[in-house]
Amino acid sequence: MSLLRWKALALRAGAAAATGILLGGFAVATTAAAAPDATALQAAYDRAQQIFGELPYGKNALGARVASSGVDPADGAVTITLANYSDKLAGKLRDRYGADLVVRPGELPRLARLRISKSQAQLSRADAVTPLLEGLCANETYCSPTRGGVLLEGQSGGSYYHCTATVLGTVSGSPANATLTAGHCFDQSAPVYAGRSNPEIGGYQLGTVSSRRFSGNVDAEAIRWSTGNTAYNYLNNCVYIYSSDCRRITGGGGGSVGMAVQKSGITTGITSGTLTRLNVSVNVADEDGTVTQLTNQFETTACVIPGDSGGPLFSGGLLLGISSSVGGLNSSGNCTSSTRSYFSTINASMQAVGFSARYTP
Repeated sequence: MSLLRWKALALRAGAAAATGILLGGFAVATTAAAAPDATALQAAYDRAQQIFGELPYGKNALGARVASSGVDPADGAVTITLANYSDKLAGKLRDRYGADLVVRPGELPRLARLRISKSQAQLSRADAVTPLLEGLCANETYCSPTRGGVLLEGQSGGSYYHCTATVLGTVSGSPANATLTAGHCFDQSAPVYAGRSNPEIGGYQLGTVSSRRFSGNVDAEAIRWSTGNTAYNYLNNCVYIYSSDCRRITGGGGGSVGMAVQKSGITTGITSGTLTRLNVSVNVADEDGTVTQLTNQFETTACVIPGDSGGPLFSGGLLLGISSSVGGLNSSGNCTSSTRSYFSTINASMQAVGFSARYTP
């Protein structure tokens, strides 16, 4: 066989191998599996959630510590990740739930709030409330309460935490103005302080947590503004993007696999990624190891680390979700190519806590 003929056969074999299998050294073309339709995907989502519900973390007969349960959108495969993976345990899960179940090792996601040793709000400037009373933003340092993506401080379980504001809007009752963030950040009725970034925290009480949910498919809470703050003009409702500008939020809801997304947070600023899966169930751990189940979360590749909890997930001017937890950080606590972040979907979250976003036209 001539060298040219051999090269031609090799090229054909390589092209076929890209979409086929190799038998006896030769590529045999196969038909690629079609992507699952909406009905098949929904059935897979239901199955993944059922399996997740039957395997409470550390409290099931198999001893499985499920980190996440979801569906591969490319082929509809139900995929379970285990914090205590072993081939033997994976085999037991397939015996129970079907040989087609995909079981992989995975890290338990962690809440993305930042625990601090003491309140920093007490160290801030006392005159920070002035722009609130004026209803103007003459000094951009004090414009923070009008934006998603900025710092919030409050207490949960006796400890102080930093989180990130999601978006501004209203709740029922008076005063109506409110800020949305993640439900795991602060306790019900806890006072919440507002600020722009870690070194500079407004120094005044923004309001108190009026309603919260950290269970089921929701990780969200609404912070009703204090009476003295209601005169503040926040018609320019946007997300702080850690520059001289901000991203206007014009609507909310939706989200699809493959969508390019961004997240704003006080620790990492603006990070970009892709929405990789919908309807993912995760077990999330707090700083003390207490685990909470959350369902129907968005999974993305956007970097999230502690302090970013509550930060808005958005695509252009469309608000998609609320930053909740993250898995796959390295030993230094930084993001890697394996990092996956999880977000509570915006519409379900707002409905659960009685919050209405005030979008900018």
